[in-house]
Amino acid sequence: MKNSIVVILIAATVLSSCTNENLNPEFKKEKISGVSQKGPLLNGSSLTIFELDGNFDQTGNSFITQITDNSGSFELTSISLLTQYAKLKADGYYFNEVKNTNSLGSISLYALSNLSNISTVNINLLTTLELSRVEYLISNGTNFNDAKHQAQQEVLSLFFINKPTMAVSELLDISVNGDDNAILLAISLILQGYRSDAELSQLLGDISTDIRTDGILNSQTLSSALINDVKQFDTIQIRSNIENKYNSLGITTIIPHFEHYVKQFLDSCTYTFTNYVTFPENGFLWN
Repeated sequence: MKNSIVVILIAATVLSSCTNENLNPEFKKEKISGVSQKGPLLNGSSLTIFELDGNFDQTGNSFITQITDNSGSFELTSISLLTQYAKLKADGYYFNEVKNTNSLGSISLYALSNLSNISTVNINLLTTLELSRVEYLISNGTNFNDAKHQAQQEVLSLFFINKPTMAVSELLDISVNGDDNAILLAISLILQGYRSDAELSQLLGDISTDIRTDGILNSQTLSSALINDVKQFDTIQIRSNIENKYNSLGITTIIPHFEHYVKQFLDSCTYTFTNYVTFPENGFLWN
């Protein structure tokens, strides 16, 4: 009888210890920094880190800071989280590389990241498009790393890119030379096209919803939207816009060779082009 009581007391102590452990922050990070980019988000944009529990649900705790310059940079120090997993959200105006102007409206970008082995977390259009697909895969039993890789590869396939060795998306930076960064920049430009800020936000949301359960872009309307503007791109001018932007910020950089992946998208794309100009019968484009 005494032995049974001892076992019960030990079990109760272990359960209590586990409960208390779950209630207290157990993962600490001295610094988390990165850049938020569509083009770069502008100074004053907000950055929020949401704490996640072991089921990848938000706990209600969050850490908020501001982007500190016009290159999209942010930094948070002395972060304590329940787990090593966190969701990040950046909100703000951004530099539009295609139109060579700052956006008139704000955009929201997201990332879901394992912070255990990295201190740099960049937030961009790849991390944003991956998010809902990663969450769906995890909710159906896929482990985090496999879900991240699968979702990234599925998003790349939307743009006819096959690169299994691609770095995780939150390590990419459109202002740094390198093949993986060139892919991010090309995809960012294809998504931007000549769209307004509201149109881009809707496109991102619609694609995320479409690919969430199967990783495939099923909507012909959305696939046509991806190809329609790209045929009109002046990549020489776009490169000049980006280089001049970073030069104006005092940042010396080598913009990656995004042109290759824009051309590859055009050459490989099987999406239906629908943006044909319809000319009136009298031959004039105005009344």
